Amino acid sequence: MTKETWDSFLKVMNDDPNTDVIDLTKEKLSKIIADTNKDNAPADGWKKEDRLTNEEAAASLDLETSDFSDDGEDLEELKNIMEGN
Repeated sequence: MTKETWDSFLKVMNDDPNTDVIDLTKEKLSKIIADTNKDNAPADGWKKEDRLTNEEAAASLDLETSDFSDDGEDLEELKNIMEGN
């Protein structure tokens, strides 16, 4: 999820007084992310260059790429989750 997508999500949450944070816990985080990404997708769709870099994905959790496995499989899984794939 890009910073812009996250900022958009937070804006929606802050702008809608009827949003109940407790209800959000009933929904899978991956579904919330997928819905947010879909709602904020560019008109011509997401491009490969829009994908999070390994460094951005790690930094989003206050980690570094060296905190992940050497083969990068867990980092790819994190990026897929964050991008709603």
